[in-house]
Amino acid sequence: MGIKDLLGQEKVKARIQEYILSGNVPDSIIMNGNNPYEIKNFILALAKALNCLNIEHDFCDECVNCLEINKEIFVDIHSFQPQGVFYKKEQIMTLLEELQRRPLKGKKKIFILEKADSLNESSANSLLKVIEEPPLDTFFILITRNHRALLPTIRSRCHLLSFKNMDVEEIKDYLIKKDWSKEQSEKVARYFNFVSIDLSDIDYESFNKMLNNIFSLLENLLISTNDYDVLKQFQGEVLKKREDFIPEFKNLLSLILLYLRDIMSLYIEPEGSKIICVDFKDRFKEFKNILTIEKILELERLIFHFIGNLNINLNINLMSLEFFKRFILIIREKNV
Repeated sequence: MGIKDLLGQEKVKARIQEYILSGNVPDSIIMNGNNPYEIKNFILALAKALNCLNIEHDFCDECVNCLEINKEIFVDIHSFQPQGVFYKKEQIMTLLEELQRRPLKGKKKIFILEKADSLNESSANSLLKVIEEPPLDTFFILITRNHRALLPTIRSRCHLLSFKNMDVEEIKDYLIKKDWSKEQSEKVARYFNFVSIDLSDIDYESFNKMLNNIFSLLENLLISTNDYDVLKQFQGEVLKKREDFIPEFKNLLSLILLYLRDIMSLYIEPEGSKIICVDFKDRFKEFKNILTIEKILELERLIFHFIGNLNINLNINLMSLEFFKRFILIIREKNV
């Protein structure tokens, strides 16, 4: 296993290999993309290449440093997430304090800022001072979905690595090499660019269960007359700890959005040749009789609104209830 074995993203992979081989890894890197699991695998690969004890310019995946990085317990990697809507200045102060210390075990120290596009002006300006003159053997990686939300002064001091949507055939080939069946590989590949999936740790049965559970939820939202029962099912899907809630709720919303788009496609091509979630094609044809184009568009706007405000809503119970109520109201509206 080495950098060359990472799945896809050939341009990003080539840039990282170039950094490592030249010995000129940028002090600050922005990794921008839609799949945080995919980005994390590239970050871990870079961290291992910088700290591997056995191989220069790559990693062995066997030494103690590589193994601890894989387990995310390596003492010289420090990861931060926003506390609430934005990063707090106190978090950046904690980062600044840690910067004063030399690496304890590895060759390099790495600071990872997840959702770095949630830096407000105050915390961004504090970080900027460090990025301008970083300590020796220290690297910053900023993970974003929208790198343009960062201050221009931060963007100008970072190298940008952009992660594109993966090619379906590439994903299928990767999973088949892991002894998945052709049918299972094709199914996961169809969904990969619509939901956040960690291909390095995916279990087909769990993945398939998620698809069916969320389809069942949509089905009940559309046809059930007992809102209380649907509410219980809905909360069973989303009522989790906050750190688990946001990525899982986003996947739930993303899948419902994908299902709605498949239903919409039937207005364009009634036979369903454009449907992505082919397992549910027959049921989608039935749902088309319930959902007008106008209602689908309104539901899509609702979903985009909640996806865009996931970090703003601090009370996850109220957030899930509000989404449920507004979704039901749109469904219950009489067709004009």
